[in-house]
Amino acid sequence: ATDTATVDQAAGLGADGYIVKPFQAGQVNACMAPFVPAPAANDGAGRGAETPQATMARLGIGGERLLIYLGGLQAQLSAAGAELAALLARGDHESARAQLNRLHAGCLTLGLEAAALALRSMSADPLDAAQVQAALADTVRDVMHQSDAVAGGCLPA
Repeated sequence: ATDTATVDQAAGLGADGYIVKPFQAGQVNACMAPFVPAPAANDGAGRGAETPQATMARLGIGGERLLIYLGGLQAQLSAAGAELAALLARGDHESARAQLNRLHAGCLTLGLEAAALALRSMSADPLDAAQVQAALADTVRDVMHQSDAVAGGCLPA
C-alpha cells in the first residue's frame, strides 16, 4: 500500500512488515511463520501428515526434492484460492471439484493426509466458497509445516 491512510490503518492493526512482489517462498514463509501454529508432534509431521522421512522413503527422493515438491504444491494452492473463488462465483462447481480433486491428489502424494481428507470431503452441493477457502488456508499451513520440518533438520543426518 502506498497511500497514507492504508498504511496507517495497517499499522494500527498491528502490521509491522511487508512482502514485496515477486513473492519468494522463503520470504513468505519467514514472514508468516509467527502466525502459523507449530505442529503438535515433534516428529516433523504436521496435522495428520506423514513424517518427512516416511514421505521421502515412499517416494524415493531426498529432502531437497521434497522441498521442491512442497513448494510447487504451495504455489498451486495459492493460485487455487482465486481460481476456485472465480469458478464458484460463476456457479461452475464441476470445475471447482475437479480442481479440488487435483489438489487432493497432490496432498496425498506428499503425505499430507489430513489436508487431502479435508479437500476430498468438500461434499456440499453447491460448494460453499468460505468452506473451500478455509480448507485451502489449512492446507497451506500444513504444507508450510512440512516444509519447515524438512528444512529445519527433522531429517536424519
